[in-house]
Order: sequence, then structure tokens, then C-alpha cells
Amino acid sequence: WLAAVIAHSGRSTDVGHYYAFARVGEGWFEFNDARVERVAEETVLSSQACILFYERRGGSPVDVALGRKRTRSTDLTSP
Repeated sequence: WLAAVIAHSGRSTDVGHYYAFARVGEGWFEFNDARVERVAEETVLSSQACILFYERRGGSPVDVALGRKRTRSTDLTSP
């Protein structure tokens, strides 16, 4: 589940501008200096992404395969 993106505009990583997108609920927002605005998902997906942040949903692949369910953020229990 893609949660946030650091993007860049400019000729190279040394020259240009960095900004971020983050998912808030079901929507996406762009954080660009002091400006924050809601954007379409297509804007995020077409950006010049440098770093992607993912949120794990439903536990790790091993936990899901073994049928373990997350009851708290730090507690995994067997079925």
C-alpha cells in the first residue's frame, strides 16, 4: 500500500526542488514548501518519484500465510 512519495523536479538531484505526496485516508495531498493541496492519484503516480514509502497492511507475508492476525500493532497471535 503506497503511503507517501518524495518527488523531485529539476535537471539533477543537486539542482531542482523536492516535494512530497502523502495519502490521507483515501485521498492524496501534495506538500510543497508552505503549500498543501489535495491532488489526484494520477498526479502522484506520474511524478518524478525518488523515494517511496509503503505501509504494511494485514501483517507480514509470513503472518498472512500462516493465518496469524494482528490484534495490536505489536502483538501477533495464532488463529
